[in-house]
Amino acid sequence: MSSTQPRAALAPLVSELPMSMSRRTVTIAQGYELEVGSVLGKETATGNYAPFDPNATDGTETAAAVTLYPVNTLVNEVGAVVIDKSATLNAAELEWHGATSEEIAAACEHLRESSGVLIE
Repeated sequence: MSSTQPRAALAPLVSELPMSMSRRTVTIAQGYELEVGSVLGKETATGNYAPFDPNATDGTETAAAVTLYPVNTLVNEVGAVVIDKSATLNAAELEWHGATSEEIAAACEHLRESSGVLIE
């Protein structure tokens, strides 16, 4: 019998700006149980973050941040620490919520160009 170990907190993080300047606390929309390393988009209407969905039209189709800790919003929206600028992340530690390799490549390029987040 095999079991999948959850990712450790901070697992995706390779490097970041000094004094945690690459991190920010954001509001995660209600209704999700997110792993460490979940890639997020930002809902245009609310400003809340939710799992990246390249097929959406609500803002979450654009990768904007990555969780550093597990997040449970099944009952309520909550604040969570994310990486959203000037950092390097380990690609193997990211959760893309079913995105295709082409969608992932485009999202990685967007993160690099828009916020200096490198995925390696």
